[in-house]
Amino acid sequence: MDKWEVGFNIFEALTKIVPFVESWFSDKPKSGAEKKKLAMESLKSVVKAGDAIATGGAKSTWDKVEKHAPDLIDMTAKMMFPSDDGINK
Repeated sequence: MDKWEVGFNIFEALTKIVPFVESWFSDKPKSGAEKKKLAMESLKSVVKAGDAIATGGAKSTWDKVEKHAPDLIDMTAKMMFPSDDGINK
């Protein structure tokens, strides 16, 4: 799997994680930090599970993804929830 496939797979995972996180905090205003933390933990779990069953070059993907994950989460949330500033609200 090349780097683009990995990126798109991460984005696809986030398109499932972000709406779940948003719904979990729907009645809690100003919960952006908590939302992002839950989204990060969820994404980390997904990536680590992939690493656990992968071989070769796919190992330690999270180490490479972690520093970019907050921006990916924000971008995904803003795309999916543009009218309310997504997960940062």
